[in-house]
Amino acid sequence: MSKHTISGIDWTDVATLMNGIQGIHECTVELTVLTVGQRHSGTLVTTAFAWVPTVEPAQTRTLAAITREWPNKKHPTYDSFIFNILYDLDREIGREYTQAQLLKEQSARPS
Repeated sequence: MSKHTISGIDWTDVATLMNGIQGIHECTVELTVLTVGQRHSGTLVTTAFAWVPTVEPAQTRTLAAITREWPNKKHPTYDSFIFNILYDLDREIGREYTQAQLLKEQSARPS
């Protein structure tokens, strides 16, 4: 948590978590925001991507992606919403690593 606010998560915390995920998983974390609806009834659809560059034609490999809508009842502020999406993204990357390891172990077993 940031030492500058008493009320909870802020954008400093969001940036710190993004940098942490990028450092730990050696990837790029990217956020995209789209508006849905009109005027006061609109929502923000936010996607968090974690990707790494490749030499393949697509030039990137997505490690994980999470898409959610805000406002919602769980997160009163947009910065806390983003922080939680990033936290979920980190867990999803971890699941992908686990799945990749399981597939590697299964393919290494003699049939």
